[in-house]
Amino acid sequence: MPHKCQVLATAGGLAATAACAYLTYKASYPRTDHIVVFLYGSKKGLRLPRCESLDVLRGQVESGLHVEDCRLFVARDGAKRELKSTTDLQAAYSNTSYSLNGGLLLLATGDNTALSSDATTAAPLTLVPVGPKPLPLIGNLRCLRSGPYKILPYNVWANLFTPEKVARWGDTVLLHIPHSSGDKDILQDSLLGMADYAATTCDPEVVAELLARQDDFPKVWGRKAIERRIQTATGNGLFTSSTLDPDWENAHGLLPRAFNQIRIRNYFGVLLGKTRSFVSAWSQLAASSGTVTSVNDWLTCMTADAVVKASMGLDLANVERKAANEPLHPFIRAFRYAFKSVRGAATIQSEFGKAAALNPFFDGKEALADKLAAAIKTCEDTVDDMLEKTRKEEIGGPNSVLSAMLNDVSPSTGEYVRLCNIYGQVMNLMIAGHETTAATLAWTLYYISTNPDIEARALQEIESVLGDRFEPVADDIPKLFYLEACFREALRLHPAVGTVSRDVNVDTILKDKWYLPRGMRVDINNVALQRREDQWGGKFGDPCKYNPDRFMPGEYPEIQVSHM
Repeated sequence: MPHKCQVLATAGGLAATAACAYLTYKASYPRTDHIVVFLYGSKKGLRLPRCESLDVLRGQVESGLHVEDCRLFVARDGAKRELKSTTDLQAAYSNTSYSLNGGLLLLATGDNTALSSDATTAAPLTLVPVGPKPLPLIGNLRCLRSGPYKILPYNVWANLFTPEKVARWGDTVLLHIPHSSGDKDILQDSLLGMADYAATTCDPEVVAELLARQDDFPKVWGRKAIERRIQTATGNGLFTSSTLDPDWENAHGLLPRAFNQIRIRNYFGVLLGKTRSFVSAWSQLAASSGTVTSVNDWLTCMTADAVVKASMGLDLANVERKAANEPLHPFIRAFRYAFKSVRGAATIQSEFGKAAALNPFFDGKEALADKLAAAIKTCEDTVDDMLEKTRKEEIGGPNSVLSAMLNDVSPSTGEYVRLCNIYGQVMNLMIAGHETTAATLAWTLYYISTNPDIEARALQEIESVLGDRFEPVADDIPKLFYLEACFREALRLHPAVGTVSRDVNVDTILKDKWYLPRGMRVDINNVALQRREDQWGGKFGDPCKYNPDRFMPGEYPEIQVSHM
């Protein structure tokens, strides 16, 4: 009997797997039985369970959309046929061309109004078009994983959004990455598995619509397993929380003020001091060995020192420690390991050696968990210590982000940042403030150093502005137009965040033609967006080539850069 049960369970599992594989290969959303009604002129849909009576359905629509004497029309019908009886409703259910994934899409009007001629002749709603055919079980995973790049958004650009690929599929395509949503979904009433589907785009018009409709397309953090793992280490901060979260609303109204132009000017002395230490250390290396190795490590040390010193008042002195061959500050070491661990990059072998990985008596999983817990504890203790010193006015001051979170209310909510949320905001500031800045510095230095003409022009501008001085003052920075263009061009080619995701918060319509069910994601591929020929080519040449002239004063009107 147990053997029969095992056979039946195996057979059932294989059948379920085969069904999932078939649906994936057919590029179908998860199917269900429902109705979505759009009040004519609105892009927000009302989702209702299947109803067998037209009179009952009208009552539900009038209640849900707050209209009277509604009339219903089939949105997928070319002539927008009106439903005048229950028989018409049943016929609409039977006509598969009227449905999208088992959901009947209807248009509604109130006050017994007919549809306008423009509405009746408009093209029927469709789903976002499918790009490369998804494969059984793995869907479109190869679009992310297959390619020459270690950073996934670059592979998506190469596989989907080069000019020849856009000509084939368009600049917005549906991707299916099965099981990416993990074991739960914050958007509880969305269709099962919808987080596994993403409308992936490099279309500036889509980006503009998402920005204009942020209530309909919020950032919902925590729907995917990787997001929840990251949150265990980084807490609930601006970048690792949902825009619907009260913690996000409080911090978003308060923290950006710490980095406006006035505050940055106030930080100039600190930034100059940390840069001076960095240049001194590199000069000593160049004098002794002629080369600098581990460039990215040097840059992240410098940017971490600058961010923490300027915004929180604590000098981590990582550059000085690295120059003296001393261990880095415990906070930066713990932060790096915690982020490495939650991203899945820490392994038994990488952390404890090959012998430990091969030792059957060594509990590597527990050891990794203990090391992560210790790293998080170090980060928490460091933030607690900074908070206590800020409270005692030993560090920080009027420009301190910690002082602002302790003492100021958010302009957007009138509330203080919760004490238990400050840790998450500090960790998020570390992610956004130093690693992304270090990457942009690295790319800028690379491009300048490998393009002699650009290097000569940048040096000429610096000499022209600074004259005989060896260091700039704050007033010099706005005058360095070409140097700023060098940074902007590096950031265009290598965006700090390769993909920005937004979630479909309500059944909706995008670009007046695509139906997006609640629970889907919309992924903006910034790599592709910022290399579009129609946006960045023209007289500046290949948009994949480095050319700072794109960002020189006077050139902005010729480039459609609203999405930047």
